[in-house]
Amino acid sequence: MSATIRNSCKTTIDFTVHRLSGARVYVTWHTVNESGQVRFEVLRRHKTTEPFVSIGVAEPKSQQDGFTDYSFVDTNEYRDSSFYCLKKYASDVIFYSLAKGVEGVGKTR
Repeated sequence: MSATIRNSCKTTIDFTVHRLSGARVYVTWHTVNESGQVRFEVLRRHKTTEPFVSIGVAEPKSQQDGFTDYSFVDTNEYRDSSFYCLKKYASDVIFYSLAKGVEGVGKTR
């Protein structure tokens, strides 16, 4: 199966990441319409020169219109900034969100 890759998540809104405390990073996203969605994948990288790696998967909760909330807690003890991205699989298309960053353990902005 061939899939088209696009840099947009048209049905995903408000993808956010923030450090809760210590090594815990809270990743959330919300969807408006999950029709045709196959799965969501949370990706992370520690340095901008490293590739993103999968750290979690979520199945769609609904195949209908309406708001749906998702959350994922990542154990991340990295001392420098980390970056997160949401990869969304639809029937024959893969969408990527923009990357969001968090400060490392023990650092504040």
